Parts: sequence; C-alpha cells; structure tokens
Amino acid sequence: GDLHFTDVTEQANVGDNSYGMAACCCDYDRDGDIDLFVSNVGADVLYRNRGDGTFENVTTSANLGDPGLAASAAFIDLDGDRFPELYVTHYVLWSPEKELKCGSGSGQDYCSPNNYRAPAPDLLYRNRTDGSFENISQQAGIRAAYGNGLGVIGADLDQDGKPDLYVANDGSPNQWWRNLGNLRFAEMAVTSGCAVNLNGISEAGMGVQATDVDEDGDLDLFVTHIRNETNTWYRNDGGVFTDATILTGMAAVSRDSTGFGMGYQDFDHDGVLDLYVANGKVLRVRNLTNGEDPYAEQDHLFRGLGGARFHEVQPRGGLQSAPSYTGRGIAFGDLDNDGDRDLVVINSNGPAMILINEAKKKGSSVTLDLVDRDGIFAEGEDLEIHLGDRLLHRRATRFYSYCSSNDPRIHVGLGSSKQIDMIEVRWPDGSSSEHGPFPAGSFGRIEQPN
Repeated sequence: GDLHFTDVTEQANVGDNSYGMAACCCDYDRDGDIDLFVSNVGADVLYRNRGDGTFENVTTSANLGDPGLAASAAFIDLDGDRFPELYVTHYVLWSPEKELKCGSGSGQDYCSPNNYRAPAPDLLYRNRTDGSFENISQQAGIRAAYGNGLGVIGADLDQDGKPDLYVANDGSPNQWWRNLGNLRFAEMAVTSGCAVNLNGISEAGMGVQATDVDEDGDLDLFVTHIRNETNTWYRNDGGVFTDATILTGMAAVSRDSTGFGMGYQDFDHDGVLDLYVANGKVLRVRNLTNGEDPYAEQDHLFRGLGGARFHEVQPRGGLQSAPSYTGRGIAFGDLDNDGDRDLVVINSNGPAMILINEAKKKGSSVTLDLVDRDGIFAEGEDLEIHLGDRLLHRRATRFYSYCSSNDPRIHVGLGSSKQIDMIEVRWPDGSSSEHGPFPAGSFGRIEQPN
C-alpha cells in the first residue's frame, strides 16, 4: 500500500522462464480471483489463481500453450455467457532454426517482418466454462485474413450490442472482426476505412485503444506506429472510419518516434482525456557514445484540449528529467488509490518506470468498480455517463495499450462539475441499468441488478 513492491515470483509459482511478451490478467474461470495468461515467443502459459497468493500452471489442461511467436492478447466475452474468450495475436511464422541475421548501417539490428515474409495467423479460443478452451479460429472466420499481429482490443465498434475485435498489424492491413453472433466474425476494416491510413498505406501497428475521444457517442480507434509514420486516429462515424489524424495536432510530433504502449486517461481531471505514449526505436541509430541505448526515445504526453485535439506537454513524458528508454508496454491504474491515474512503463533492456500522477488538478474525479449479478468483478460493460450537459462514453476493460493489462475501474475526471448525475450501464448479457448520482471524490461500486 506504500508503493513498495516485493518480488514473489518464486513463491507464487509464476516464474516461467520463456521469452515473455504480454501479461493478461482476467478471472477467466469466474471464481472471484484474477488469473494470469502470459504470451511468449514459444509456448504460452496460463496460471490459475488458487486464491491464496499462489498460482497453478494449468496450460495443458486448459488446451493452451501454442508454440508460435505471440504478442498481445486479450480476454473478451464474445458470446454473452459471461465467460471470456481469449484472442492471441501472432507475429510471424518463426522458429530458432528460421532466425535471420539482420543489420543496418549501425550494426546488427531487429529484423523487419518483411524479412520473413511469413505473417502468422492469430488464434481465438472459446471459453468452455469448465476451465478449458477450444481453438475456434477456423470456424470463427478469423483465418480469412491476417497479418503481423501485435495489438488487439475488444470493443463494440458498430454499436450493435456485441463486442467486436480489432487487430493492429505491423506493416500489413489491420483487421476489424465484426461480431456476427454465435462466435462468427466478418472482416470489415478494409471496407470501413480502418485497415490502412489516409493514403491507403499499411502502417506498422503496435498499440491500440478504442475510446470516444470526440464525444460523439461511438468508439474511435488510435494505433501507434513506427518512426516516419504518424500514430493514427481513426474517427468513427457510425461504423465508418476516417483517418483524421491531422486534426488531432499530434501527427507531426509522432513522426519523430516509434510508439508502442499508449492510453487515453484524464490525468488532470479537467474532464478531457489526455494521452500517454511509450516510445522506443526498432532500428539502431549511428554515432552513439559508449553506454547509450541505441533504441532509446523519450515518451510523449499530450494534454487533451477537447474536440479530439491535443497539445504536447513539455518536458517530454511529463517528467522534469525527460529520460530516454526503449519503451514498450504501459499499464494504467490508480496505484496509490488517491483518485487519479498513474502508470507503469515497461522498457526493453532498461528499468521499469512507475510514474505517480502529480499533475495539478483542475477538478475532482469519480472512480467506480463494476460487479455483475454473481458478485464477479465485471468487464466489457459500456457506460453512458451524464456529466452536466455532456454525455461521455466509457468501456470497462483491462485490455488496450500494447502487451499490457490495465486497471479496469472506471475513472472520470469531472472538470467543473460537482458530481456524475447518472450512469447507464449496458451489461454484456444485453441488460441495462441506471445508477447515480456519484459525488466528486467518491469511490463507488455499481452492481448489476438481479
């Protein structure tokens, strides 16, 4: 509780020594505690929480453990039975025997996926509700298109009441898997405008989030990309998307960096979402002095101005020292439970950074837990938040950013408002309920009615 942490990996039995990629936290078996899925370069691992501070490796009995090169993963209840399915992105068809040696003018370097020319199909697992999963990738339709998968989210992009899937691919078109019901999906990104950028070019997708940034009632998409590409904002207009990045004020700034993890949060409680992006190169730079990280970059913090417009905060990353590391994943949450959002940045070949929010606040906030009718911490709910004359839309989810799991509590900065007047919750089973008011500074709990 005092922001000191103890390494209990060995005692907790979660010390898998594979080449780890993503950490996904979710109560997949609905027994009331949070389990852990780790994607790897090699066999993935599922740990079931025993409820006593220790975990059991149940990968084999759960029918998981695919040996491919996985990246981000997400648990999403796609069929409305309250047991979440598991989607795992895959990057390239790789094995140690197929490892290539790639280089640049600065020496040995990371290989582009184009060097392999072997994108790997993603995997979708149905939750059987008995602690095991079934690979339904083929019958679900997601084998119809795939690229070099790195990021994935679940979100209702067309507002039909069913969560869809959106996959960010590295150098190949992204996919929007529209949920047709009965665990069947159709690819819609190409025809709806969110597969490639404004110029019709595939970009190097890494991190991704779906958020109603322009407050028009539907979820927009934001995808981070490599240096010399913009991070891209796809504005959602009723299920049709437009690359409107140029309108955000972030296009030119993002071209100078390679973005990975990211997230929209209201850091200063002015009622407008801000944005943090972790940066880190994938191509070496020349003429470094001894000891410098050839992939290091400063992170970006953008202050939200309203209307989906942003301004970069200086010093970069919101830190007085503005350090440079090779940023990859970011997890967002209220680490000290003081009512604002903090973050943890994972850096490749560098220290993790715990960033505690000390921003000057322009208002108060409300933080909310959501619990379903079985008393299980709920995920996948869509919320309409009535804040004065504004209507905000939020989604309860752990899974956005890049290879990360986040605090799923709903956090709302109030700006000049003294309370949230009312919240309408649309639950994954199709029911809805109204709750409130919630006064400024409160930590509330919303329970699904019986």
